Amino acid sequence: MAESRSTNHIDCSPRWRVASVILLAASWAVGMGQPRAFAQVAAGPTSNPVGSVAGDPQDTKLMYELANRGMTSLLEYYFQKYHVPEEQRRQFLMIVALKSLDEPQFAARSESDRAKEIENIVNNINDLLPGVHDPQQLIRYSAALTKNGADPLISNLEYWGEDPKTQAMLHPIAQSIDKILRQAVDEPRKKADVLLNQIKLSDDPRAKQWEELNQISNFALFMRARAAYGLAISYDHAAPARAEICKQAISELDQFDFDGGPAQVPSELSIGKLYMAEGGDEAFAAAKKYFQKVIDRKDDDKSKPSPFLQQDYEARYFTVVTDVLSHKLSPVDQDLSDLKTWQSESMPADKATQQSLAANLALLEYRIDMAKAEEAPNAQEKEQFNSQAISVLVALVNEQPNLRRIIFDLVMSRLPQTQDLTKLDPLLLEGLFDKGVDLALKKTATAAETHQMELAIGAAREIIRRNPLQADGNSRSDRAAFLLGALEQYLGENAQLPEAQRRNHKFLAVESYLDYVQRFITNTSSRKKAMDQAMGLLTEMRQSDHNDDRLNSLYDHALDLGMNKMGMTDLAYEYATRRRELGDYAAAKTAYALVQSNQIGMKIDSLYYQMYCDKQLLDHAAGASQKTDLSQDIQRLADQLNPRVQQAIEQTTDPKNKAGFQLYRVESILMAADVARANKNPARALQLLDNFEKEVSLLSQDDQNARLGDALFQRVNALISLGRSTEAISEIHQLVQKDPRKALETVDSLVRKLNESFIQERGKEHPDESMLNLLSQQRAQMSELLVEQAQKNTALPTEYRQKYLQFSAKAQLDAARLQTDPANRRKFLDQAMKAFQGLIAGLNPSDPAYPGLQRDIALTEFEMGNADNLQKAHDILNDLFAAKQFGLPLMRVGDESKMNDVYSEGLLRLLQAKVKLAEIHRDVLLREEAERILKNYVIQFGDQAGGEAYGKDFRALRKELLGNWSPTDDVLILSNRGPTTSSSRP
Repeated sequence: MAESRSTNHIDCSPRWRVASVILLAASWAVGMGQPRAFAQVAAGPTSNPVGSVAGDPQDTKLMYELANRGMTSLLEYYFQKYHVPEEQRRQFLMIVALKSLDEPQFAARSESDRAKEIENIVNNINDLLPGVHDPQQLIRYSAALTKNGADPLISNLEYWGEDPKTQAMLHPIAQSIDKILRQAVDEPRKKADVLLNQIKLSDDPRAKQWEELNQISNFALFMRARAAYGLAISYDHAAPARAEICKQAISELDQFDFDGGPAQVPSELSIGKLYMAEGGDEAFAAAKKYFQKVIDRKDDDKSKPSPFLQQDYEARYFTVVTDVLSHKLSPVDQDLSDLKTWQSESMPADKATQQSLAANLALLEYRIDMAKAEEAPNAQEKEQFNSQAISVLVALVNEQPNLRRIIFDLVMSRLPQTQDLTKLDPLLLEGLFDKGVDLALKKTATAAETHQMELAIGAAREIIRRNPLQADGNSRSDRAAFLLGALEQYLGENAQLPEAQRRNHKFLAVESYLDYVQRFITNTSSRKKAMDQAMGLLTEMRQSDHNDDRLNSLYDHALDLGMNKMGMTDLAYEYATRRRELGDYAAAKTAYALVQSNQIGMKIDSLYYQMYCDKQLLDHAAGASQKTDLSQDIQRLADQLNPRVQQAIEQTTDPKNKAGFQLYRVESILMAADVARANKNPARALQLLDNFEKEVSLLSQDDQNARLGDALFQRVNALISLGRSTEAISEIHQLVQKDPRKALETVDSLVRKLNESFIQERGKEHPDESMLNLLSQQRAQMSELLVEQAQKNTALPTEYRQKYLQFSAKAQLDAARLQTDPANRRKFLDQAMKAFQGLIAGLNPSDPAYPGLQRDIALTEFEMGNADNLQKAHDILNDLFAAKQFGLPLMRVGDESKMNDVYSEGLLRLLQAKVKLAEIHRDVLLREEAERILKNYVIQFGDQAGGEAYGKDFRALRKELLGNWSPTDDVLILSNRGPTTSSSRP
């Protein structure tokens, strides 16, 4: 990712530029008539380069030689053998690192690896310097660090303009170069001073040695003064240190600027650049003066190429740059024109050179246009020059695509905060988009980067809009469409944004991924990646909220695409589980059968849920053939499941895992027994439940209680069906005698199961009357047992006593409803009413159980059926609805919403009471009130009205009261207040 312009550096100076300081040193030293001095620089050290280690000084020379040759393995061996101190080791390893900068292997490394190596050298340079005393080697180190570390960044700042990130990267490198060269100046100077004090005669042979040391020191001084330009521009232009460094370096370079000297032209060019970097009217004028001196320099030998062509080019180029920086724009157009003419006549014509020159000119034009935009007197001209500047760079990208990234980075920083993307150049759109892709790799973002990402997302959508997606994924918008989800996901994970905004971006990310999946049919690899990303986001979001309609809609869409359009069987489990949640048990069962996994737990889970889906389908099956097939399939799956469970239990040593696997077996036994009950095969149910107590012994106490209650229900049901009622009751009595409290918890579970089965059967379109009678009989027998226990067990908690007495009364009420003989019906109703009234008599109206008993009394009054009873039922129910004692029509059960049976039954009896009372009293208004309430209820809930338990009764009442009425026939004001009326009187 591009952290700044410099990280994707393209050297826009001509490739033939003489950038090597060693080559410059050669020409300078030879021209001064001092070949020996340079020969020493080139040949290597004449003294120990680093401080001595313990032992023979030759050891130090050997380590230096190994380091200088890059023989790292032998050097490491020597370190280990002779226990070289860590500090000394770092010094020699730094020599290896510095030497490697000029090797071809370094240039072949990745940009990030090169940057890391330079950073390592800079961070550890202080470890090396105290022990290095060879000035020639120090000069080489500085040259390598300049060429590979500083020069690319300096070039960026010179040609592209100042940039804080690039300056921050250059600064530590430039400081390190300055330290190295300062030491290269000081080391020979110290030695020269020592010799100078020792020389007594003019013909002393040490005088020549002093002269050589002095020249080396001066050469290092020259290099340091030139390198100061990089250090200066690494500071902000307003920093005082910048001007101080420039002035000091100019003063030092001035001594090398004399006519005929080989360093004259390089010194004058460097002085001009230093004045340009210093800034200010006087400094800018001085910069142009020195650049002109370079331009005016003529070589006497016309038969040879000018050795100063590079300096001549730079002097002309930076003359224009100086005018831009000094805001003197009147001559820049002519100067630019002159530069173009000169370079076309004077510069080499090879392709590489011409491309570099063209890039440099484009950058100069860009900077001129941007300067004109800043000076423009009005917004219209400002926008005009700004557009011209961007157009220049866009054209450069078209001509030299290798400059794409660095130019886009520059252009992006210049675009207005608000941008009409529909009018933007296609290349700029792609630049915005690419910037967003780079940002998406970051963990966090600033506010500015968040805005940049929003622009990138807009650009991606505009790219897609302009370039319609194609099924083969080869259009220009393929990449934008594929990565759009990643950009949205980045903002969805940006902690700086509000939670609601982040969540919306995650939704948009999923939608983008799925849109790509749906459109690109043949790009299998990319579609799979996009689907994986979408499913990862959806799964994460559903962990915290699986009731969101938008989220679930996308989740269903993703699973459908994955399973049914892409054939991704690795989504089979998620797809099956979701279809099961939605009640689509047939599709769920099919998908569970497709689950492929090497994990035994997943195999067991899939088998169990196939059984579960079969059981749900069996509960609603219509034909005998379908019931038989489903029953047989459940048995087949149980036969496959049980040995797998046994294998899993034997293979694990974790008690929790054993209990988890055992739970599957227990549930499958209960399911198979329930299937046998539904098929009216009680003997099979008893056989399956044999030894059930042992099966549940591995489970937790809570799980045992719940499953024992289910098993007791199945057993009692089977025994009573076989005419073995005495055995059924005996089982419960035995349980009570073993552990009364545990027995009552189990019986409580049995009671709930009996109620659920009774309500479910009664709610069927064609209930099995024999089954209802059987369940009613079982409920009555259970109620007798519970009442008996409530009377016998004085330690029984009040909660249980009230619950059992109330259940007994309800059992009497349900038994009355099933009676065809009027006398028996009245007897059961009187017993129920007596029990309910006895329970409520001792209660305070604020007691939570009070409303429930009132409901029971009202329902009993309704069943008694005469005018007075109906009126009492109506008034009680009406008041309870007004007090919102029936809850809401819909209730949440796990992941699903279902009709509230208590509400449905109460509303049904209230409406029926109104209809009957209206008929008795011939009250038209009361009937109309019943019609209005029923219409309102049907409009809200449609076919769900009444739920499974009372839906059939509501359909019958609707037909009786409303005939062929449709919800579209009336416009009603809906309310959740319940069916209250203005008066309790019919």
